[in-house]
Amino acid sequence: MKRFLSFFLVILTMASAVACRTSVIGGDETRGTETDAGETSSAEYVPPVRDFDGESFKVVFRYGTVAYDIDDIFVEEAGDNVVSQAVYNRNSRLERNFNIVFDFNLNANPTQYTRTDALTNDGMVDVVSDQMTALFPLGAEDALYNWNDLDYVDMENSWWDQNAANELSILNKLYVAVCNVSLSAFAGARFIYYNKDILQEIDRDVNVYQLVNDNEWTFDSFSSIVKKAGSDLNGDNAMDGNDRYGLMYEHPLYQLVGLGLLLSEKNSDDIPELTCINSTGEKKLSTLTGLLSDRLNVIFCEDAWK
Repeated sequence: MKRFLSFFLVILTMASAVACRTSVIGGDETRGTETDAGETSSAEYVPPVRDFDGESFKVVFRYGTVAYDIDDIFVEEAGDNVVSQAVYNRNSRLERNFNIVFDFNLNANPTQYTRTDALTNDGMVDVVSDQMTALFPLGAEDALYNWNDLDYVDMENSWWDQNAANELSILNKLYVAVCNVSLSAFAGARFIYYNKDILQEIDRDVNVYQLVNDNEWTFDSFSSIVKKAGSDLNGDNAMDGNDRYGLMYEHPLYQLVGLGLLLSEKNSDDIPELTCINSTGEKKLSTLTGLLSDRLNVIFCEDAWK
């Protein structure tokens, strides 16, 4: 199963995800007859031709949860949506090319399902996709393959997220990988949105696009805009979700990343070392907490929804 799994995931290329991530499950090597070998390059992937004699390939992925469901790995029919058509055609092509039958398991807790399968050795999981933080413990439990040991996998190829591969490995072992199998990694990206009308109202002279183009879009320039926007719209002398703020944020970690603060860095042995506890880290953390504690201009998203 090891070679089949690694090989299969490389060719599942469409636009990719991760707020969820993909991992391979340990087990016996799958039977398969290799009839030809293809070449790989960063520009195009030509898969080897293999015949698996109609074997079932079991894919477990996150679905039916509050957030971060994966809806572009399996569809029952092509439909008229361009993504669903691509998913349907991709899966059909893979079943034909490798003589396999997909068995898709839409699961609200794919990590726990996989953990149970690894303990019972029932063979109900070949590949699992879930949130990265959920999957990591499975690697420590020896339930996942090390991607770096798998045949047909070269993390330098363009369909793999090389940054994720470099940052998520420990002691040169990589148990969780990100590739172009799903759109979920893109769907989990964080952005800053702003209201053009409000910005015009509080400062007509500010052009955020020009600030970016002039390399002047800094945390200080961002903070100065935020601190101008707060307003007690209903005049009740209490700032809450019914008023206007300069910033609504989801998690301070994203702002720390925006400030360029890395919590850890790898040493020569590929072991993460805590590097944020120093004068630079303390200064950036103080800068961020100073802004987020401004209750007249900044509100946490869950407080805004109350």
